[in-house]
Amino acid sequence: MAIASSTVIIAGLVVALVGAGISAYSAVQQADAAETAAKFNEKVARNNAAAQAAQGATEAARARNRARRLIAAQRTQFAKSGGTLSGSAVDVLYDTAIQAEGDALSIEYRGAVGGGASSAEARLQAMMASNARASAGPAVAGSILGGVGSAAGSYSNYKTSREPKIGDY
Repeated sequence: MAIASSTVIIAGLVVALVGAGISAYSAVQQADAAETAAKFNEKVARNNAAAQAAQGATEAARARNRARRLIAAQRTQFAKSGGTLSGSAVDVLYDTAIQAEGDALSIEYRGAVGGGASSAEARLQAMMASNARASAGPAVAGSILGGVGSAAGSYSNYKTSREPKIGDY
């Protein structure tokens, strides 16, 4: 039993339209997955920013505590040696305090810079999530239009093949 050419053409039209629907659904699923991944990456980057800033503050506090202990040890040494806290002894303590605070500020700065970089990454990931969602519409439209175009082309070929030719008479 032979299959009529019109049946084949109709089947081709249906397959083209179903394929367009599947492609459109796939485009939406891809956009959803990309959006989900970008939102997760955004949260990770925000957490990293907070952790880096907190780590910088904690390390700076530790550096300041070490400096206080060092200055206390220096004072004790000066007192043991019979010196007074004046003149060059004060200069040494002052210099130690200045250098220690400079170190602590440098540590805080590194934490802030690291946190800033992670915050920028979080903003980038948020934009990527937004773009993933926005890209779904054109992808769906392209899939549907491509399927409809394919179906229309198949139908046009079917209509053309049914028209009588000059040599047919």
